[in-house]
Amino acid sequence: MLHDPHEERRGGDPWRRTGTTLLPTLALLVEEGLPRTLARSALAEDVTSAWTPPPRRPAPTPEQRAAFTGGGTGLDTLTALVPPPAEPYLGGRDWEWTYDRLGTTLPSAYVRFMETYGGGVWCEWLRFPLPWGAEPYDFAPWAEWYADNYRSLRADHPEFHPLAAWPEPRGFLTFASTIDGDQLGWLADGDDPETWPLAIDPRHARVGPPLTGSLTEVLLAWLRGDLAVEGLPRLAYPHEDPIDLVAYRPRRPPRTGPPPTAG
Repeated sequence: MLHDPHEERRGGDPWRRTGTTLLPTLALLVEEGLPRTLARSALAEDVTSAWTPPPRRPAPTPEQRAAFTGGGTGLDTLTALVPPPAEPYLGGRDWEWTYDRLGTTLPSAYVRFMETYGGGVWCEWLRFPLPWGAEPYDFAPWAEWYADNYRSLRADHPEFHPLAAWPEPRGFLTFASTIDGDQLGWLADGDDPETWPLAIDPRHARVGPPLTGSLTEVLLAWLRGDLAVEGLPRLAYPHEDPIDLVAYRPRRPPRTGPPPTAG
């Protein structure tokens, strides 16, 4: 049942009896919106209009379904599953600026991945900062801060922080983070970035072994629900189609020009 306080104030029957159980009722409300007689707050404008549900997400295409279930592991499979933005945004500089800032080049798989998708957030959980940006939460500045902070924590609590920190040999170099503060990065072992293994520094658990596979392999395994480690929990839930949880929200370039005027 739904309670309509506006009808109650008019002296009528305030209860709307849907005649169905909870889930069908919620589905009906999402599909058709609230009845027009159920107005919004008197403080809101246009209180007589019915709520309009947001547009539905398009159903997965056959190509997306095949990429999700087919077992491919390369960047082509990832772009078939999650089409990248037409103009990925990496920041206001270039790779040479990033390499100079860090003192090293980076794995080519990461470079190709970022040039394809740019900075953004996967499944509202895993955030890839801008690799060409100089703000505190962009890749290079954040990686530098995190390494300095990690060394400080390791000095006080080495049992909880066993990793070396960039630029130490085999030092952990973070390039992505979760909304919970878990860090995804490389164990920068040697001068050849192509050999650096991936690892996760989880915020609320002990560090586990390095991950197996390339960046796209790890990301695809996580999106498919085949990977569940501390910091990257399994996405699939029994009551949902797992592919419905796969989403990417890209960063957009900052707006340019004068701010809009009022009126």
